[in-house]
Amino acid sequence: MPRTTINANNIEIKILLNNQTTMESDAVVIKYNVISTKEECYTSFGFINILFPNNTSQIDEKGVFKVKI
Repeated sequence: MPRTTINANNIEIKILLNNQTTMESDAVVIKYNVISTKEECYTSFGFINILFPNNTSQIDEKGVFKVKI
């Protein structure tokens, strides 16, 4: 089986959140880069430079992103 590598910069995902009770919607944009490293028996992938350009965000002590919407 061939080993796959990915090195991609500036990937952008837009998530649309809808509240059906209040009929409000909001979008959250996430930008990130992907790197891969070939190991002996596997390929590891890493997500780096994770940004929420339109929202305030922070990483807590457990490594979880908290994003203010």
